[in-house]
Amino acid sequence: MSYELATGETAGELVVCHSCDNPNCVNPNHLFLGTQYDNIKDMFSKGRQRTIRGHEHYRANLTDADVLAIRNAVGASHPMANRLPKEISDFMEKYSVRSDEVWPVPGGKAYAVKHKAIERIAIEKGITFERPAVIGCDLNEKSMVVCVFGKMGDREEWTFGEASPANSKNAYFAAMAEKRAKDRCVLKLLAAHGDLYSEDEAEDFKRPNPHVTRPEDVFAPVERDQHGQPVDNIQQVEPGKKLTVAEQRPIFAALQKALRSFGESQSFLDRFALLKADWQEFLRGVYDEHKQALRQLEVGDDMRLAG
Repeated sequence: MSYELATGETAGELVVCHSCDNPNCVNPNHLFLGTQYDNIKDMFSKGRQRTIRGHEHYRANLTDADVLAIRNAVGASHPMANRLPKEISDFMEKYSVRSDEVWPVPGGKAYAVKHKAIERIAIEKGITFERPAVIGCDLNEKSMVVCVFGKMGDREEWTFGEASPANSKNAYFAAMAEKRAKDRCVLKLLAAHGDLYSEDEAEDFKRPNPHVTRPEDVFAPVERDQHGQPVDNIQQVEPGKKLTVAEQRPIFAALQKALRSFGESQSFLDRFALLKADWQEFLRGVYDEHKQALRQLEVGDDMRLAG
């Protein structure tokens, strides 16, 4: 606001940076426009960065020793154990990437990394970019393709970045195209592209809300056949009309009760289709647990009869 009042310029897609390094300062003589990359680069050039990790963080509840003990106790077979491939863990260690900045990409073996982590590494490694070349732009369709050239020491790479309504929900499609291109270029220069992708590479690469429990956090993955249908579990159905969480909750509770009484039926599947995909997976996990419990009872009955 102070910058706009003093200069008459609007920041638009840029950010207002502080030359005085005081975030609360509103002196227009201390303010200048730049990208987020420029802002972070300015921070590093002045040595103001300090990333506090592990038990030193003020919100930490566990020590490093506690975390190692928990990881060793969990074991690789537990469904909640997240074992990263060696190339990913090596990358994280080499470039000081935190565990909360990397996560698996849905439906594949690759991993996504936060844009801010890529930006931080680019600054630390002294990666520079030439001015992006616009390959194509359609303002009416809100789409753009740019080519970015990057350099790290003697190594050079180039790549494209694209954004359109078909692959981005971001209103600033030009900025998104440039961001994607630069992130890809950085990962190429680090020889990590293919194993790692920027979180901005695709909309479904975004990290899920960490405060929301997902089916894979609770249950082991449901076994599926070559056609994608669950094996010995509730058959696959496409979610129907969109319901709110409050509307889905009683349906889920009723279906959970129905599973324990008579199992799957057409009426059951009709109501099952009202649930979102992740709620359906939760119910499959509940069904699998119930099924295993029944089998254990059958084994116990057989043993008693045999005895």
